[in-house]
Amino acid sequence: MKTSTKNPTSVISRWSRFFGAMLMVALMVPRAFAAGPAGVNLATAGELVILSQAGISNTGITHIWGDIGVSSPAVAADITGFGLVFNTTYSTSSLITGNVYASDYIDPTQTKMSTANTDMLAAYGDAAGRTSPDQTDLGSGNIGGMTFTPGLYKWNSGVTIPTNVTFNGSSTDVWIFQIAGTLDISDGKQVILHGALPSNIFWQVTGQVTIGTSATMKGIILCQTAIVFSNSATLDGKVMAQGSVTLNTNTVNAIPEPVNLGAAAKFAVLAGSKVSDVPTSAVTGDVGLYPAAGSYITGFGLTEVTGTIYASDASYPTANVAVIDAAGLLAAKGDLTIAYNDAAGRTP
Repeated sequence: MKTSTKNPTSVISRWSRFFGAMLMVALMVPRAFAAGPAGVNLATAGELVILSQAGISNTGITHIWGDIGVSSPAVAADITGFGLVFNTTYSTSSLITGNVYASDYIDPTQTKMSTANTDMLAAYGDAAGRTSPDQTDLGSGNIGGMTFTPGLYKWNSGVTIPTNVTFNGSSTDVWIFQIAGTLDISDGKQVILHGALPSNIFWQVTGQVTIGTSATMKGIILCQTAIVFSNSATLDGKVMAQGSVTLNTNTVNAIPEPVNLGAAAKFAVLAGSKVSDVPTSAVTGDVGLYPAAGSYITGFGLTEVTGTIYASDASYPTANVAVIDAAGLLAAKGDLTIAYNDAAGRTP
């Protein structure tokens, strides 16, 4: 292993240039606060776009973007209609942009699928166990034509979608639907998103889910039984089924997991070499600078930041008193580096 001695000043200089170039783009970005309940953590199950305990069958030319897999008691033989090509710990298919995993493939796949199964069951239990719904039994289960704002919704029966439904919100808002019966979306109907993300919509369903012919579904389906895709149906989301999954000339588009900003999420603006403003701007949220000295935060008046200014030392202009938190800023910068590398390393 090679070792080297680096000049600390040189390291700080490179960090400053790196973060200065990467982050001096956010002066006017307000922090977003999520509405609705906390999201459901899929953990390792979220690495798959389709996960089933009973098998995945396909008819026709289906297109899937993302990994799929079966967990015990299902095995590789329960994945049919894909023309799988085996490759020791996973398989591939011309119908899938991703890999196929099964519980009877050798480790590390066996462990991977066992853990994913545990995480799927935990996610289902989490979603089903949420209490104090914002609405109960809307439309007696017929939600066609409705518009949903973020929240927890509960039905003690099945739910039907005979006409389009709409979700209005932001990219950080969350919706959880608890459905005690079946879920059916009619032929040709759509789930329409205005600002919402499929990754923040959770359909927890006790009975079978049926997605009609040429229908468009969006969100993460956590189903205790089976999920059936009719001909030419589309899903933007993920499928987590304790029963079987049936496909028929469908399109399933994976949704990426959000990038975790960690401690950096605290800031509306976080930079490495300089934060400057030409008055008068307005920043809603906290501002931070590290590792550059506080004196490189310039141009802000007394009322331009709705939040707190954080600096690593006491050199920030005395007209605006900043909170000195070098340790907190260092942690935020470390998390931001991890987040940047995560985002940059994702594959399409």
